[in-house]
Amino acid sequence: MANAKEKILETALYLFNTQGSRLATTNHIAKACGISPGNLYYHYKNKEEIIRALFVQMGGEWELKIEDVTEVNFALFEEIKQLSHHLTKKYHFIHAELYALCQNDPELTRLNQETITKRKAQTKALLEMLILHEDLVPLGTEEMEFLVDSIWLYAIFWQPYNELVNPERLESVSIASTDILLGKFLVKKDK
Repeated sequence: MANAKEKILETALYLFNTQGSRLATTNHIAKACGISPGNLYYHYKNKEEIIRALFVQMGGEWELKIEDVTEVNFALFEEIKQLSHHLTKKYHFIHAELYALCQNDPELTRLNQETITKRKAQTKALLEMLILHEDLVPLGTEEMEFLVDSIWLYAIFWQPYNELVNPERLESVSIASTDILLGKFLVKKDK
């Protein structure tokens, strides 16, 4: 049974990423999986449930990387940035459509709000560890709050914005823009 659910999610992710979640129906997903719509509904009640499962799956991949982190240096911080970039690409449709998806699904909205609250706290903790470990200039409360909010505004809304403005430069602009933002705040102490 787990294999069927995984196959449905894998297929749905592919279809949502290539066609958009609005155009890919549960019938399309079932057909691409080689199962009946009834079999799909045995595992997932509707498309919204599939989208929520993919959202949770994406969060689980993030958690695997940071759950036991107790010390952050620039190398680990770079790995975390790369993971974030990878998840943005892997779950493209979620990042591109998150606002609309949440408007149509109150349960996804609740999950998203819980996730953002948790991720912001994790981001703050990671930044505080990085600042301490790499001997960076400490940030005041307002600066830290602004940086964390900016990181998450960027994470949530950069992809749809960039697809409208710079569709031919998606790869190169994303990481470079993150580095510029972080470089303004993460500064080495003067010795």
